[in-house]
Amino acid sequence: LALIQDPELVATSRVFEISNISLDGSSQPLFDLSDLRLDLAPGFFGGILPFKFLGDDHVLGYSIFTRYFMESNLDSFLAGTVQRPSDSVMVDAFGEVRIHNRLSETWLGLTWSHQVSGPTGIGASMFVSARSQRGETRTQVQGLASGEGGASSGRQDLYTYWNYGLLLKLGATFEFQNTSFGLTLTTPRLSVLGQGKIVANATSFGQDLDLDGTFDPIIAAIVNDDLPATSKSAWAFGLGASRTFGGVRLHLTAEYFTALPVYDVLPPQTAITSPDGDTVSVQVQHGLKNVFNVGVGAEYGLSERVDGFLAFRTDFSGRHDDVKGDVSTSSWDILFGTVGVAVRIGSASVTFGIAYGGGGDDRSLILLKDNVPPRLGELLPDTLSVNYRSLRFIFAFSI
Repeated sequence: LALIQDPELVATSRVFEISNISLDGSSQPLFDLSDLRLDLAPGFFGGILPFKFLGDDHVLGYSIFTRYFMESNLDSFLAGTVQRPSDSVMVDAFGEVRIHNRLSETWLGLTWSHQVSGPTGIGASMFVSARSQRGETRTQVQGLASGEGGASSGRQDLYTYWNYGLLLKLGATFEFQNTSFGLTLTTPRLSVLGQGKIVANATSFGQDLDLDGTFDPIIAAIVNDDLPATSKSAWAFGLGASRTFGGVRLHLTAEYFTALPVYDVLPPQTAITSPDGDTVSVQVQHGLKNVFNVGVGAEYGLSERVDGFLAFRTDFSGRHDDVKGDVSTSSWDILFGTVGVAVRIGSASVTFGIAYGGGGDDRSLILLKDNVPPRLGELLPDTLSVNYRSLRFIFAFSI
């Protein structure tokens, strides 16, 4: 910011997104889950404050932006007669699967920047991070087979929490002729205040769980409010470079995120099943492996007042495979491509763009069979594969 010549700079962006998430357990008819939605994607608003009490070579700025946002509501229902894979017995069945997730995190920050000498600037931003998340997985299967009677099993796990935290971002930039470089360091998030709750329920009726010739009905429930909630993040190291070649300006950015050790977002909860005295446990954890993402872009002057842009970036997942009840909303790697134009109107600049991205994951995404007794569990697949597609319409404005 210290190297920007216009002290009245204000920048804002709005991004509208059409996204589709589909989950497929192709071996079974129960799973045909998809969620198509039109929503706002993360945007940005920021500017320079008109205060000079630190001197002309010091600049103060502000920014408000959505760091994370994602929402998906996946539901699937089955009603009819299906064949049990183990013995080919026909079962009149009803099944329900719900996977609901919503994550939102907004950063509000103040920035100080100082022009050290000539084309060199340093700065620091202090951010207040407000995070909220809700996740629910619900599985219910009911069946009636001739000569066996009926059976029913269900499991619901729900958590919700909010958390406020602080983090610091440090940066430096250097400009020389037609080239510029930049470095950033983002500290881990310091969790300050948070609260959440966990709700879980498990039932099974009409099934011989231990194969001793008698039915084993069970029920267990957990409802705990006012739990302390924690949210952490890892170190992040970023770099950027930009250089002009003829009429084209090329841009490169990269950021490395260190691994985040596994921790409990909410305290683990356990309930005793009645009447057998077994336990049902719920854990909401978070943890990340290290990940490296890059972006490249090209800027070209189409006319005196119009510039064209092309860009490509990666959004690789840092999901940790061994985390229980992972609060990460995605485990898939995404690739994005973007095209756009910027039009200068007087002292203002208006940008329009379109971005398309997609990815998928064929790993064991959700192990729902752990929540359903064996005989009914045969109606469920072991794993789910995921496909994600996103089309974004970008509008940005600066003066």
